Amino acid sequence: METVKELRQKDYTVAVSHLRFSKVGDKPLLLPKWAIKSNGLPTLSKGGITRVTVISPEGKIGKGEAACSFEDMYCYQKGRELALERAMNQILAVDSKEVQPH
Repeated sequence: METVKELRQKDYTVAVSHLRFSKVGDKPLLLPKWAIKSNGLPTLSKGGITRVTVISPEGKIGKGEAACSFEDMYCYQKGRELALERAMNQILAVDSKEVQPH
């Protein structure tokens, strides 16, 4: 599977967002990484979601998501890889449906 960098070099548009848990009051709250960082909130080491949206040069859109259990350590790289693979699989599925005869 190609990386985000490789896809961008091939004129794909790729957006990646990471959502992490932060402790606000006495409850964990799922927030975008930038919101936690810009507000100086503590980031919890476990759990989170990575979302990837890919737009091919032909305009086909794929979206993927990878969720990490609140019991597991969050890994940005693994989340990005899984979500990217799922987004690209959507685009490839559209491509394969277009070439199949009816």
